[in-house]
Amino acid sequence: MVVESKANYNLQLGREWIHGVGVVPSIMHQKVRNEGEAEERRLDRFLRNNPPTFKGRFDPEGAQTWVQGMERIFCAMVTSDDQKVRLATHMLAEEAEF
Repeated sequence: MVVESKANYNLQLGREWIHGVGVVPSIMHQKVRNEGEAEERRLDRFLRNNPPTFKGRFDPEGAQTWVQGMERIFCAMVTSDDQKVRLATHMLAEEAEF
């Protein structure tokens, strides 16, 4: 049984009702939930930097400008390569989405 709670693991251990119903707080569940929340915060922070949209048209200079704009934001945010891919694909539009 998974019980949603904003409390951290140490705080949950002291709750009598957890022991009464035989529930074991899950560190893994908290980790997954916290990682999801961190990704949402990262996306919000990314979007506040007003990243450029890439539409995929034949425009070599526009593509280079887009890449440079994305790299500038990524450098400021300190992101991993995996996070860069997820965030950059969020900014693809029109022909570039397919």
